[in-house]
Amino acid sequence: MRPDWHSSNMRITDRRAVLRALLPLATLAVGLGCLVCAERPAMAGDIAAAEVLFNDGQKLFDAGKIHEACEKFQESYTQDPAIGTMINLARCHEKEGKTASAWAEYKTVETLASRTNQTQRQQYARDEAAKLEPTLHQLVLNIKFPVEGLEISRNATTVGKALWGEKIPVDPGDVVLKAAAPGKIAWSQTVHLAAGPGVDHFDIPKLEDAPVVAPKEGGQTVVITSTGFGTGKIVGLIVAGAGVVAAGVGGGVLALAFSEGAARDKVSATDVKAQLLIPACQTTPPPNTDQCAAAHSKDSHNTASTNDNKIAVGLMIGGGAMLIGGLVTFFVSGPAETTKKVEKTTFHVVPSWTPSQSGLSVVGTF
Repeated sequence: MRPDWHSSNMRITDRRAVLRALLPLATLAVGLGCLVCAERPAMAGDIAAAEVLFNDGQKLFDAGKIHEACEKFQESYTQDPAIGTMINLARCHEKEGKTASAWAEYKTVETLASRTNQTQRQQYARDEAAKLEPTLHQLVLNIKFPVEGLEISRNATTVGKALWGEKIPVDPGDVVLKAAAPGKIAWSQTVHLAAGPGVDHFDIPKLEDAPVVAPKEGGQTVVITSTGFGTGKIVGLIVAGAGVVAAGVGGGVLALAFSEGAARDKVSATDVKAQLLIPACQTTPPPNTDQCAAAHSKDSHNTASTNDNKIAVGLMIGGGAMLIGGLVTFFVSGPAETTKKVEKTTFHVVPSWTPSQSGLSVVGTF
């Protein structure tokens, strides 16, 4: 016959049995410096609240409101972790269809009852757990791409490395799986597990590298954009162009010098010699008169040719130098640079993960 686990008297008996079991252990702990106990001592004020919650849970359970009853039993056990409450919570979860939770709770009751010599409850919990075990649905998480600091969670419960690849009893329904690691993009997926016995294998995918923006020093970021011709290139082009013009003008002046020289050479040497015998034409330059015309023309063309030749040489040398200097300036100068200051942009992006949330975090000054 199943014991009545719902009565308050049974809960009080729980505590008396616990105290009797702890007396020899407490005496031994004085010498060893430690205390061994089966249940956590209730905090002041917890027991009354736990009793109210327990009674409410029992009423809801009897009324068929299983989900609400489980919440009451869970909170009652949180306030005061009594074995009787754990048994009712296991029965409630079993009724709710959470077979893995109920099985684990029965196993917990079995362990606690064995420590406090509650053989009847120990046997009851062992039998109930044995009945549930063949109905459990199990999940195997395969980690094919392990990385440093990898953390796996199942419904916000961390799945330790020792459980990777192992069969884990899981309540049927939706299960949220998450994976995260430093420097990686967090991953999550919801999978649905069917009720009843079975084993589902799930491969945790390879985590992708998270984008990282290097932090900037100071409170602003300077952005330099290079486009088109810079000032140096423009100056080089102007100087080179001026050199080409100067050299071209020099070439023109040199042509005039050649023309003056040719005109000079056309003047008859005989006429010039004859005219220079005339005293009035012997001055330099000779007077510009009909009597001294040949001598004056030859002297004028010679002077013009000499001067034009000097100017042409100077222009061509200067123009060539300007052309070379301008080209050198053009090719060694960089493109135009546009500087833009962006205020308050000291930040970097890092991946973040908690059992209930994952994503990327921006850290810095904004």
